[in-house]
Amino acid sequence: MRLLALFGVLLAAVTLTACSGDDNAVSAVSSEPSPAYDADTVWAALAPSTPLTASTSTTPPDLNLTRSLQQCGPPPGGSTCIKTIMQGAGATASAMDFLDTTGWILVGLRDFGPVDLGTLMSPWRANANRQYVVLNGNPELVYAEDEGAKVKLPSDPAYQPLVDAVTASGTTAPGAATNVILFAADNAFEDQISVEAGGQRIVFQYDVVNGCHACGTGYRERVGFDFDTTGQYRTATMLGLCRGALAPLVIAGVADCPPTQQ
Repeated sequence: MRLLALFGVLLAAVTLTACSGDDNAVSAVSSEPSPAYDADTVWAALAPSTPLTASTSTTPPDLNLTRSLQQCGPPPGGSTCIKTIMQGAGATASAMDFLDTTGWILVGLRDFGPVDLGTLMSPWRANANRQYVVLNGNPELVYAEDEGAKVKLPSDPAYQPLVDAVTASGTTAPGAATNVILFAADNAFEDQISVEAGGQRIVFQYDVVNGCHACGTGYRERVGFDFDTTGQYRTATMLGLCRGALAPLVIAGVADCPPTQQ
């Protein structure tokens, strides 16, 4: 009887240990964070049908769909109408929640990890209705347009030579002053690269113009969005001016722009 009792105690201990191990394993799996925005958030029906660069506009694949959305008016006022159309064209609840949260439609997603890159579309903007957002880091949404607006272009060493060249070219409108600025809404995705200690850098190119959206200089400013290994956004790093393929002016020491991606 004593042997049976001892065997029972040992069996209970082994069972308890095994269960405890399983619980820990489940806890470890469930503690892994999942992306806030994934492929289920994408509504590809409005994805652009032609390659995107910093200076080209695109045509959505379904113009009738685009026009229908435009007639709804922009969110939030037009949200009910917009989501009715989206749902009828296959959008998920997550895609419509993204619209409610951001006012944008997510039409593409690149899974880089820990942060990812989303392509946004807004049929309600007159210009620059395609944009990019870095997703799933901290903060969850980092917009290329918003961060580009914070860049101090005059701190680029090639800025003043470009201003001088634009002034000398005589392309500024009569009576107007040369006003070389970074146009944050005209941006293109260049690449995602690794940086020190395993972090990520998402590189964008921004059009540099002379005072107006349509007054391009042919030059772009390259800017890297730096994230650490946990997805924490650290800073935007200016990487320098580059010369586009059609730039009419040549600035000594400024290299050609690397290719961009859709």
